[in-house]
Amino acid sequence: MTKVLITGGAGFIGSTLAEALLERGDEVIVFDDFSNGKIQNLSRVRKQIKIVKGDVRNLEDLRAATKHVDEIFHLAVKNLRVSLVQPIPVHDVNTTGTLNVCIVAKENRKKLKRLVFTSTGEVYGLAQYFPIDVNHPYGSTNVYAASKVAGEMYIKTYYHLYKIPSVIVRLFNTYGPRSVRTGYAEVIPKFVNRVRKGLPPIIHGDGKQTRDFTYVSDIVSGIISASECDELVGDAVNLGSGKETSINELAETIIQIYGKEGKIKPKHTKPRIGDLRRSVADISKASRLFGYKPKVPLKLGLKKYAEWLAVNS
Repeated sequence: MTKVLITGGAGFIGSTLAEALLERGDEVIVFDDFSNGKIQNLSRVRKQIKIVKGDVRNLEDLRAATKHVDEIFHLAVKNLRVSLVQPIPVHDVNTTGTLNVCIVAKENRKKLKRLVFTSTGEVYGLAQYFPIDVNHPYGSTNVYAASKVAGEMYIKTYYHLYKIPSVIVRLFNTYGPRSVRTGYAEVIPKFVNRVRKGLPPIIHGDGKQTRDFTYVSDIVSGIISASECDELVGDAVNLGSGKETSINELAETIIQIYGKEGKIKPKHTKPRIGDLRRSVADISKASRLFGYKPKVPLKLGLKKYAEWLAVNS
């Protein structure tokens, strides 16, 4: 049985990954400080996993948790919206935390079969061409993206120096059940939360900016497949839908799902600092190397999320 550790395992992606790895037959350890993740996210599998409360910024916490593990999935993160107002903890978690993970991976390298680092499409910044492939140069436009670039560099450095068998997966806008709905929530949870209450979604700017939205089950499937792909060791891959959707289109689709056409119209406000104008992933590398093919189209995924929210709000 493969023993795996997931940092940030109580988050919405991490908890979904934990369930999938259990289904694969793994022994799963969730490592989380519960500043963002929630214990209820693990309610379906709580009795089947080991939960360790710890902080990636604390090297001793990581050392204790990673002893004798076969694989590490490093998902612990402070997100983009946090970085705009609290850059120091974002750097500490995303960059120093990743260095700490690399350090314990080196200490455990005789047993470690894989280290998977979840990065972001934000590392490409203001893209020079579309869709964005993995050879596109770095171009971060915010502290979050910069912290992920730095994290990637640590992962690559430890691969080249110590042959840590690492894989970098660059995730584009992931959504689905358990995603954060308040505070530093991303656009889909924010829009859904407002529309279901009869309030207009608030769009920053003209709404023509685009994103690549991908349902969480497709992302998790891609993460696991990437971890199993020997050709990807020491390399990076994009995971997204490969489809571009404008924020205006997203708002209208959510309004339709809730049957609010003609009753609610999006409200536009000033553009938000750090926002990219366009973003869409080239996922051909993932498709070629391990047959990655997202299964959940956006409208269906939004409906599934709305259904989950109706039961779990």
